[in-house]
Amino acid sequence: MVLSNTQIDSIIHKLHQLEDSVVVALLMSVIVLALIQIILRNVFDEGIVWAESLLRVQVLWLGLFGGILAARKSKQLNIDVLSKYMSVNMKAYSAFFNNIFAAMICIIISYFSMVFLQLEYEASSVAFEKVPFWITASVIPFSFLIMSIKYALKSYIELNQLNK
Repeated sequence: MVLSNTQIDSIIHKLHQLEDSVVVALLMSVIVLALIQIILRNVFDEGIVWAESLLRVQVLWLGLFGGILAARKSKQLNIDVLSKYMSVNMKAYSAFFNNIFAAMICIIISYFSMVFLQLEYEASSVAFEKVPFWITASVIPFSFLIMSIKYALKSYIELNQLNK
């Protein structure tokens, strides 16, 4: 089954909506949980024992999903000294190699974070309450894999533009 460009665009749009929804849900849950914790501590001298640990995990997830959004919009950190001196064709080659390099780095990070998760799984360490640490850290290889796919697709698009 071959998908049309319209169908592919629709799928990509739905994936972007899902990414945005996850980031909004994570941010809202961080704000609500932190607010509840502040109120409980300051008003009732109580608190949720595992709230700080969960907040740290949520911030990790939020940061990595933010990285996915940055990869989508090409808003990652960028040192750009030479591009204003480059020709249009040279800029296209530069963008292609930058995206390939970013994809390779993300793949390497994803691989080694999977190794890390395997070690954490075997160690049976706990993040908070009875939640295993490897579950909370599973976002690391997942997010870097998604980022590597995005950068690889961008390099493919750049390559197609170079061949025109």
